[in-house]
Amino acid sequence: MVGTRDQILVNGFHYSLGGLDHMEKHGITIPDVNYVLDHRPLFYRNLPRAFRNATHVMIGQTARRHSIEVFISESDQAGLWLVHSAYRSSVAHQKLVEEGRIE
Repeated sequence: MVGTRDQILVNGFHYSLGGLDHMEKHGITIPDVNYVLDHRPLFYRNLPRAFRNATHVMIGQTARRHSIEVFISESDQAGLWLVHSAYRSSVAHQKLVEEGRIE
């Protein structure tokens, strides 16, 4: 679930095994996440909850034109973020439409 829009510096990602497993279950690949990063993603603060580790959500479309949410948190290396999970999302699609990124 996304909160308010945010501007953050993301130069790249690293992945936990749990994050990769979760992405795989949803059919999302590392190239999908990297494609979104390279094509004008939107960033939002993640809504806080006790069980959520991700502080931010990156939203965009993959090369396959799937709208996805990527849940991330900043690592101890500036500009590198940890991917916790990613999946296809109607919320992501709606945000991209609202922002004029897709029709």
